Amino acid sequence: MTPDQMWKLIGIGSIVFAACTLVTAFLLWRWNARERRREQAVELMMLMHDWGLGWLASAFLAYAIGNYLGKGSIAQKLYEVARLLGDTSQVAAKRRHFVFSLAKYYREHDQATAAELVAVLQASSDDTKTTK
Repeated sequence: MTPDQMWKLIGIGSIVFAACTLVTAFLLWRWNARERRREQAVELMMLMHDWGLGWLASAFLAYAIGNYLGKGSIAQKLYEVARLLGDTSQVAAKRRHFVFSLAKYYREHDQATAAELVAVLQASSDDTKTTK
């Protein structure tokens, strides 16, 4: 092997090594971004659970663990939501449950926001009385 061939081989090896390093760095960066999204989904799941929305929290848990198909999956939750949207009485019941759960959460954790909610509801009640 001549010195020229050796330097060409070293140059090609260096380029391949640099390309592999860049690809590995890119893949690790994307992996970390996905893991951050999953951590945020867990945080949202815990918040939804605190608000009394366990039925919605399970969708965030399914996303966080990567359960896209099958029992307890995101696909199943989407199906349940689509079925729910077809029944207006169920939509109203879920909306009512959400509002009451949120009000209870704020009553227990944030008195200032709870007071704002009471003020909004009282103003709404006063508006309804004046329009009748």
